[in-house]
Amino acid sequence: MVRVLIVERVPFMRNITRFALECSGHEVIGEAVDGQQALDLYYLYTPDLVILALVLQKVQGIQVLRRIKETHPDSKIVICSAIKTQRMIDQAMEYGADSYVIKPFQIYNFISEVNRVMGLKTTPQGLAQEQLLSQREELEQIAAKVLTRTISREELQSFIQKVQGSSHQ
Repeated sequence: MVRVLIVERVPFMRNITRFALECSGHEVIGEAVDGQQALDLYYLYTPDLVILALVLQKVQGIQVLRRIKETHPDSKIVICSAIKTQRMIDQAMEYGADSYVIKPFQIYNFISEVNRVMGLKTTPQGLAQEQLLSQREELEQIAAKVLTRTISREELQSFIQKVQGSSHQ
């Protein structure tokens, strides 16, 4: 299980990122809404992975990346941003980002990239392609309900239990 810090100013993006990570068996150990909080939580918890937005208050994401990599060069950081200019991607990679995911992202692709960065299997439990597509569709339907706040607590808990059960097989 990977311990993850999410750094994102937009509440629904924090929620969907948390949901995707937790449903994939990862543990979200903290959420930061600005760059200074991100640095404080990073040094407090030293997570295995940081999911980092670039547009933040107080300290911009690119500076958070730079500061963390200066003191912890082996840290794993995935930039998750709607900024898709080659210049920004190149700068993030130059400062030590392990990956750059463009928002909005498909949950399956995002989790595959997180797993790749962490050296984990990108295909959970060697499932057949049909099963993966079915699970992906179900996950994206659940995610849509989370984003629109039309999901019941029972439905969400049932889905999380189902995912956790399948990850322990």
